[in-house]
Amino acid sequence: MLCETMFKPFLGTLTALAFISLGGCQSDSRLPQATSADLDSWPSLQRRLDCLPPDASLVAAHRGTTKGRGLSENSLESLRVHYDAGIRLAEIDLAQLASGEHILFHDGVWEDKSTGQGAVASSRWSAVQDYLLRDTEGGLTSDRPPLLTDILSYARGRVHLEIDFKSSADYGEVIELIRRHNMEDDVVLISYSVGQARKLARLAPEMFISIGVKKPSDIKRYEEVGVAQDKMMAWVGGIENTELLEFLESANIPVLSRRRGQKGRSPAIYVTDYALKSQPYEGGVGFSTNERTAFKNCITGE
Repeated sequence: MLCETMFKPFLGTLTALAFISLGGCQSDSRLPQATSADLDSWPSLQRRLDCLPPDASLVAAHRGTTKGRGLSENSLESLRVHYDAGIRLAEIDLAQLASGEHILFHDGVWEDKSTGQGAVASSRWSAVQDYLLRDTEGGLTSDRPPLLTDILSYARGRVHLEIDFKSSADYGEVIELIRRHNMEDDVVLISYSVGQARKLARLAPEMFISIGVKKPSDIKRYEEVGVAQDKMMAWVGGIENTELLEFLESANIPVLSRRRGQKGRSPAIYVTDYALKSQPYEGGVGFSTNERTAFKNCITGE
């Protein structure tokens, strides 16, 4: 079957021809690298947070995509689209294959989001690299499940990453890959329990860890298992608990939320399925005109 028969109409003739020209439906493995100048001017995630005005938020693309735009989840192409649109932060999902590679994929099975079949953790890269991903509405795209190494190579100097570990992922191997790509200052490791946070803090004490917080006393529980307070980020979901938000602000712990502006308070990181609709400035939203200039000067050190 010819490759072009697999494309949705939205891809267009030029996209299809460009894809076919790579030969045999194989994607181009050459990735653009950030230049030395790009890396020199790239602020750490901590610096972005330090420069952020009180009512502004950094925008994070949930699962690395935006719904309703013909884009797949957790794909290199979607990260490129979001980067070009000004997004500087993405939440991604990691799984490990039976052959040992770590890839980006959210579900435990392939069927709903790709042309693959069966359990992700039982698959081998030799087969996976030929799967095509579906967009958020189920349509076929030309995107393929990417290797974590390729994503890290592209993201360095371009995009900060929130990393969600699926059950098959190996924390130690992922953390080693992050260090190998010099992205320790560019990631947030997501935890869903005190035990998971303890393990991540032990393996990567220098990296941010997202912890679930419902009440102020939760912070002490995480401190007791070794999560340093200056490396905590508090996931609060969509709650509007003024007391909790005031406590986290006083403790200088950045808040992550799927809502913006809870009772006049904005999270440091706004995690959304509609990042491309946010029209970000330098990766953030909620700036006044004067704050835009001040924020850019602050993150660039000018």
